[in-house]
Amino acid sequence: MVHIRWKDRYNINYKEIDEQHKGLLGILNDLIDLVEAQRSPDQVTGIFHRLFEYTQIHFATEERYLRKARWVGLLAHIAEHATFSRKLLDLNQRYDPSNPKLIDETLAFLRGWYLNHIMDMDMTYVPHLNALRGKLPIRAVLITCEGVLGSFDRSRFANRLGEISGRAPGDFAPSLAAAGGPVRDYECGRIDAEEFRSQISESCGADVGMEDLAGAYTDGWTPNPEIQELIEALKPKFKLGLVCESGPWRLERVLQPMPVFPLFDAVASSFETKAFGPSPFLLGHLLAKLDLISEECVFIDPRETCVEEAKSNRFHGIKFTSAQGLMKDLKAMNLEC
Repeated sequence: MVHIRWKDRYNINYKEIDEQHKGLLGILNDLIDLVEAQRSPDQVTGIFHRLFEYTQIHFATEERYLRKARWVGLLAHIAEHATFSRKLLDLNQRYDPSNPKLIDETLAFLRGWYLNHIMDMDMTYVPHLNALRGKLPIRAVLITCEGVLGSFDRSRFANRLGEISGRAPGDFAPSLAAAGGPVRDYECGRIDAEEFRSQISESCGADVGMEDLAGAYTDGWTPNPEIQELIEALKPKFKLGLVCESGPWRLERVLQPMPVFPLFDAVASSFETKAFGPSPFLLGHLLAKLDLISEECVFIDPRETCVEEAKSNRFHGIKFTSAQGLMKDLKAMNLEC
């Protein structure tokens, strides 16, 4: 069976939902390939489970947006989601690669459901979502940890590793900053702490102990005291969300002990979502925890590209330069704290 191809007409024009639809499509095509090839139940069950888990995340996202839109078709949409989930579990349990009739039923259902769900049911709610634009009050302020709440000095991290290994930091510092290097992989959840230690030891040419590495990694963090005062002022009026682009050590050893950390209503971390901001997956994870949608949130980040990307996702975006500048920007949006 030919793969289902993504087409522009499938766009809902809410990136969080559109990106999930694309992710769902990728898993569906993988499953279609395995079923069509009549692979063993053990091979196919894993993809069935992956598809089921992903659809539950997607359905929850859609339903959150539709509740905000007060859409009259919400209950019917929820019922359709439940029907699909039950059918998917049923097909998984009955899957038999030697049964051509069941294979055809499975393939027809997967292809038909995806196209009908998006082109029929989902398109009916698009006008209602678009009507929200500019009408919902701002209820939350989302702050990027890196560059706003504080900063991480990679050169200081490299210097500490040089002291530990006895090598010049310049010998291995470039590998630490690389997009595909161990630091990025650790912060994005692609490797665990032990693999991080192993790769750092290899880069340094010496065995680096776990505690020494954790200390070097967390020592590079410097908090911003001015923004901490602003967070305290924002808390009485808004929900607060923290976008944490770091590995578990920094969250556990540096951020959580900060006095302002308990003021955040939700935290989304790169290692948990395996994505860096302003990825729809990272910000979407935070929105789900806050039970909000993008129009209700201000996203604050020091990177212009990230702010513009967030705006394209229908967040209100502010580029962070300083605490004083942020206060002025918030006042300009009638969000005095």
